[in-house]
Amino acid sequence: MIRSLILLAFALLAACNTPSPHFSGIAATRVSVEGSTFDIRLRGNLAEAIRLTPEADARFAVIAPRAGRAMAQVSGCNILKVMGDSAVQLGVLGCDPDAGQRLLNAARIGPDYDCFETSTLSGGVDGVVYRDYECAPF
Repeated sequence: MIRSLILLAFALLAACNTPSPHFSGIAATRVSVEGSTFDIRLRGNLAEAIRLTPEADARFAVIAPRAGRAMAQVSGCNILKVMGDSAVQLGVLGCDPDAGQRLLNAARIGPDYDCFETSTLSGGVDGVVYRDYECAPF
């Protein structure tokens, strides 16, 4: 039983920096920016950054600029947009600005939002926990 739990724990830890299917099979370049460490993978006009470091303030609004700088450092290109969450970010490369812009237009990507929890309410008899968030574009 304990052996199974240990193997499960190692399997879960190994999955922490597993790339998304689009970046599968591509070797990562590890980069640190302002205390955040990322595994960066490039494919076509896209870059993927997987944050490896635990951080106290891991909001997307804090992590995204760091991920963008890490992607730019590895690719040598400007980054047109960073999307995702605080763990995995996707960047549109600006090496070919027209191709990058076509990619963004095709995806019809809206504004980015930074959200934080404002309150938590217990749901009474059903035991459901309801969370209230406040979000603002940045």
